[in-house]
Amino acid sequence: MRLGTIALCVLASACATPAMSPANLAPDANFTAAPAYRLAAPVTIKASAAGNQTLRADTTWMRVGSIAHGDVFHTKDQIVIIDSFNVFEADIVVKDGKVVGYFIPVGSRFVVAQPVAINLAIKDPQ
Repeated sequence: MRLGTIALCVLASACATPAMSPANLAPDANFTAAPAYRLAAPVTIKASAAGNQTLRADTTWMRVGSIAHGDVFHTKDQIVIIDSFNVFEADIVVKDGKVVGYFIPVGSRFVVAQPVAINLAIKDPQ
């Protein structure tokens, strides 16, 4: 019986949903006039209880607003997901040159990630 309880706990933790907290997005007033940013090199993000997500190099990102944890960036060049027991489409949250988490627009939630450096440079207009 004890072994069955331990196995159930292990299985439940493997399917755990990452910790989410409420986050209110303050959208950028000039979103359409905001500069585009280019990701210079791939970045791998790890949130607790979720799989790794690699952001591809040479993708274009737009700052869409901010939350208490940092600036929120969105891309149309790839689908950014948090893959755990549930799968959520998300944007990235950047503070002081590091990805610090994900913003989930549906439900307005923030998921913390291990901070990782990111190089977003303003893209030259063409």
